[in-house]
Amino acid sequence: MSGLVKNRRDAWLAGVIAGLADNFGWSRFWMRVIFLCAMLVEPFSLTLVYVVMAILMPAPAAHRYYRRR
Repeated sequence: MSGLVKNRRDAWLAGVIAGLADNFGWSRFWMRVIFLCAMLVEPFSLTLVYVVMAILMPAPAAHRYYRRR
């Protein structure tokens, strides 16, 4: 997979954390644990970052394989 995309298959909410973990080659479990621990320290800014990334990160391009009519 090239580029930063959401992972809808293994998503809990929007697929942002799973997409980041896939992009960096990290475990989804540990990425979620790190994110939740960071949320305890700075909840407002990380919530804002998560929402912005959920809006801006593209979904996987599965539609590329279908022809438009």
